[in-house]
Amino acid sequence: MSQFLRGNYDLFRYYIVILLIVWAILHFILAISYLNSSPVLGDFFIFDSLLAIIAAVVVYLDVRLLYIPVIVYSWINYLLLAESRYFPAPVLGYPLRVIGSFAVATFAIDVALIVLTLLIWLASRRIGNE
Repeated sequence: MSQFLRGNYDLFRYYIVILLIVWAILHFILAISYLNSSPVLGDFFIFDSLLAIIAAVVVYLDVRLLYIPVIVYSWINYLLLAESRYFPAPVLGYPLRVIGSFAVATFAIDVALIVLTLLIWLASRRIGNE
């Protein structure tokens, strides 16, 4: 397993960067659609998209000290999305009743980001100890 992680470290990093950028684009699209009807929600999506771009830069530049905050950021996004399907969404005050294509894509991206970022964090620790 260690050899697998070490050999695919850069590849995993590039996948994470691509996923974070796709995630940010999806949320920019959502932000544009919500800016007129709910400016607070639109602003939230813009802010979250900017955080995703910052996380992508962190991973691209291989700032290993910030991998744990990227993992935490991915978990928070995943939990907010999952929580807002059953309980009132923090910004809206009511549950989001529809699970559309954006939600499904975001769930998949969030899970992939959590797994891949955890893998590169583990690999970075092993590479750093050699």
